[in-house]
Amino acid sequence: MKQTSRLSRALQTSLKAGLVGILVLLFLIPVGMIREVRSERERYRADALADVSSKAGGRTLLTSPFLAVPVRWEARETNAKGETVLRTRREVFIVFPRTLDLSADVRVELRHRGIYAVPIHRADAALELEYSFRASETGIPGVRVDWSEARLHYVYDDSRSLRESPVLTGPGRVRSVLRSSAPPVELAARSVSAPVPLSPGPDGEARLAVRLDLALSGAEALRFLVLGDSNTVRLSCGWASPSFAGYRLPAERELGDSGFTARWFVDEPARVLPRVLAASDFRPESTAGTDFGVEFLQPTDVYQQVHRALRYAVLFLFIPFAALFLFEVLARRRLHVVQYILVGLANCLFYLLLLALSEHIPFLAAYVISAAAVCAVTTFYVSAFLPDKRQAVLAFGVLALQYGYLFCALSSEDYALLIGSVGLFGIVALTMAATRKVDWFGGKPEALTEPETEPQELSDFPEIDED
Repeated sequence: MKQTSRLSRALQTSLKAGLVGILVLLFLIPVGMIREVRSERERYRADALADVSSKAGGRTLLTSPFLAVPVRWEARETNAKGETVLRTRREVFIVFPRTLDLSADVRVELRHRGIYAVPIHRADAALELEYSFRASETGIPGVRVDWSEARLHYVYDDSRSLRESPVLTGPGRVRSVLRSSAPPVELAARSVSAPVPLSPGPDGEARLAVRLDLALSGAEALRFLVLGDSNTVRLSCGWASPSFAGYRLPAERELGDSGFTARWFVDEPARVLPRVLAASDFRPESTAGTDFGVEFLQPTDVYQQVHRALRYAVLFLFIPFAALFLFEVLARRRLHVVQYILVGLANCLFYLLLLALSEHIPFLAAYVISAAAVCAVTTFYVSAFLPDKRQAVLAFGVLALQYGYLFCALSSEDYALLIGSVGLFGIVALTMAATRKVDWFGGKPEALTEPETEPQELSDFPEIDED
């Protein structure tokens, strides 16, 4: 009977352990539903950002202004009758600056759409530009340049990114306003331009120094595409959390609580296009991925933080279940499956509380409130059926420790793997230490009984008469 009782207890323990494992897997269903809620809220925010951003001008790309210079030449061709004739060919040559010096002062403010905030920027940029061009740079013999038709173009994608019409200050401080015109190359969808006084000198080279003032608006990011021989970009802004991104990082930068300053320098060897090229030879893909600048990040992305927290959901369901199971084994007190389910639901709801609260208050405060609520209600619940109140205090300590561990992993993305590995090893080690003396077969094996008397000597037995 004792052996049967031991086997029965061992079977019950094994079945309960298997049931706990199945419950952990089943709770992945509500965890998956919470993941879907997080994704849906993130999509709502993306839609709100896109709507506000588009109305403000979108992600601003400031491209190098360039000269468009028409040229003509005579080309010998053979007509349909086989006769050689002279035909006039026309082309527009694009001339990028020899030097570009850009200074931009940026102001950033948050615009709200519902509970979501979008960083909107307003930039005042001044570009000092120097151009030079020779007819020989076209590579066409006998070319004639239409100097009087030269125009300076500034290209952009969204008309809402221009707060005011760009103003060009030329030689003699003559000011002109750039007006809409068709872009000669596909650097952007739109263009504004103005005629410029371009004429060759005694050496055949035309030189031009101008200043272009731009009043820009946009959202989320300000980027630059510089295509001159020597390019310097200086940026100052009152935004405290910039993210420098794109083809290159600033050569110099200073960050502070009140804002930042940055300077980029791009010299001729890093140029992605020749300084002078025919418009028909330009390919839009040649400048793809060569822009750089700054993105105006918000201090925290709560949806990314919640997403990272959900990665640990399986572990944080397993720990409370394992703790309850060990209490059940060590205290020899049976717990119902409903009690496991309620504890699991409380730990699942932590992630939903964290998501809901972090949309309205700082993430740290949302985390502390959510974790404290789950720890308190779980401790209050388990204290009713644990035989020793000290075990309830221990249960609270286990929960508080696990949520503290999770916050450390979330706060240190670079060391998340190390923290996770050490934490998992610690959990296994503590479980092994707590159960090292547990007899998983349901009780101690009975000792073998010793014989009550010593075996008798052979001489003590009566002799047998062989007859």
